[in-house]
Amino acid sequence: MFDTGGSSLRSEDPPWIGVVLAGGRSSRMGADKAFLRWQGIPLLDWMLSRLALAGAARCVVSGARPGYACIPDVAPALGPLAGLAAVAHALSDAQLLIVPLDMPLLSPELLHLLMRTGSTSCAHFCGAPMPMRMRLDATTRIQIGQLMQQESASKRSLRALQQALQAERWPVPAGLEAQLTGANTPEQWLQLQALERT
Repeated sequence: MFDTGGSSLRSEDPPWIGVVLAGGRSSRMGADKAFLRWQGIPLLDWMLSRLALAGAARCVVSGARPGYACIPDVAPALGPLAGLAAVAHALSDAQLLIVPLDMPLLSPELLHLLMRTGSTSCAHFCGAPMPMRMRLDATTRIQIGQLMQQESASKRSLRALQQALQAERWPVPAGLEAQLTGANTPEQWLQLQALERT
């Protein structure tokens, strides 16, 4: 398992916690995405490495992942917001950087940039809800709790949370747009691998 105590890009930055959302069932992939291999290691370990190298003071995994510092989902079938609700319940107030399990092209430098960008409670890059920087505090816990009461999946989503928190949306630096590519199917996974080779 990857040691999440890696070196920070800038040790003087305020401490923050990295979160990998890994509680999904990977039904469209047909295999558990957490253990697909990327550059020779499980994808979950790879994503933890991105956060550690970006400067995370510690990292946690959202989802029941034995052998990792994990926070099991309270309601696994309700999507990533349910995972974030469990994280919000388990952690004290902190700055979080939340990444999906399936974006291995994300660089530590791009993640570090997002952590340093803006001053609002929530921010993400244009065109993608994740990665997402979020200040975990009483306000965000209330918003997450209210959204979790919604019956509609579209109103119980990360995008709905970002709208409620009036998230800042920042342009991706030129030439780095491919880093926001994710994979939910075997075909998309092959496309990701092809991008990594270019």
